[in-house]
Amino acid sequence: MGNNNGYGRYCYYKYRELFANLFDNGVEGGFECTDKEAERLQNLQDIITALLVQIEYDTEDIITQITLCAGLPSAQANSCVAAVADYYVSLFDATIQKIDALYTFVTKEAIASRNRLLICFQVVYFQQLGAEAGNLVDNVQNCARDGPSGTLE
Repeated sequence: MGNNNGYGRYCYYKYRELFANLFDNGVEGGFECTDKEAERLQNLQDIITALLVQIEYDTEDIITQITLCAGLPSAQANSCVAAVADYYVSLFDATIQKIDALYTFVTKEAIASRNRLLICFQVVYFQQLGAEAGNLVDNVQNCARDGPSGTLE
């Protein structure tokens, strides 16, 4: 980039902190990515919790209802169990479908979260090494070539 001839040492000292800050800026950008994604995942956790509560509703009364049926005289108990059994078969099928859908949803959200983070990290990388580092390199080269008055900074 620079050299030790002419203004090389001056330019080195002028820009060295800015180069050192590139790493810090990259780390800061990475933390911004993870902080933003953490908020999204917290929201996702709230949604998943609400869905799990909905699934719990499908089974929360079964013991009470079967106990009520079992407390009836034998003939009525059998009729009671038979009357609710078909509903529970349909309900359990629906519950299994909800659990499968929830699993699929969570899996896809995990993949999406990973990809959002990777995109964000790539953008930070290119922003830091592409834009900022490129500008610094140009400034150092201009400084080394033209001296302190060679740049507008």
